[in-house]
Amino acid sequence: MSIKSAIGESKASGEDIAVVGLDFRKAFETVEHHHIISELLSLGFPEIFVQAIHNVLTDSESVIDVDGYPRVQLKRGVKQGDPLSPTLFLVA
Repeated sequence: MSIKSAIGESKASGEDIAVVGLDFRKAFETVEHHHIISELLSLGFPEIFVQAIHNVLTDSESVIDVDGYPRVQLKRGVKQGDPLSPTLFLVA
């Protein structure tokens, strides 16, 4: 059901409806790695799994070759395009 049809049905039936909009723009960049790790541990994930996720998050580098500048290590956020990223974002 679309939001538009839900509002239409609500108006037709006289029922109240609440609609909430969330803007997740740049949200993946705002999540701190330590927060993701803490949440995974608090949810009871095995330590070996959490360590693997930690390695994926912290041992990543973005390589941009601009006149020999060094690599840039990612300090926060989850990688766009990584299949795990939406799940890790929701966990955090």
